[in-house]
Amino acid sequence: ILEAFRFLAKTDDSLYTNSSSPSKTTINNICPSSGQPCSCGASDIACDESSSDCKHFSFSPIGESLDSEKELIFPPELILRKKLPMKLRGFGGVKWYRPLTLQQALNLKSRYPSSKLVVGNSEVGIEMKFKNAQYQVL
Repeated sequence: ILEAFRFLAKTDDSLYTNSSSPSKTTINNICPSSGQPCSCGASDIACDESSSDCKHFSFSPIGESLDSEKELIFPPELILRKKLPMKLRGFGGVKWYRPLTLQQALNLKSRYPSSKLVVGNSEVGIEMKFKNAQYQVL
């Protein structure tokens, strides 16, 4: 959890560890109201929301700054991509199915009544690893 926090929320290790104290310039680059990087960090004053020369920006995980005024473009390849039903075999004989319609999901559930329905972020991995749950069909 700490590694995920460091990856997603920080710009400098020294702000979140006891290894060294952060410098004055490092502190000025962090907005006191949001904790995010702030472009007004070059001055000695804290970022003021009403100031016209203060512009907030955020960083993507790969280090590029993102401007909140620009709209992100959804990749057209993903919009045009045709979804197909899928059947995969996993480790230990586990079968993964991807139904595209409700009727396909109901047919799979009637064929495999003990199957687990996985939608989005689920606890299947935790249940299988720590609770010793066995799912042969997902």
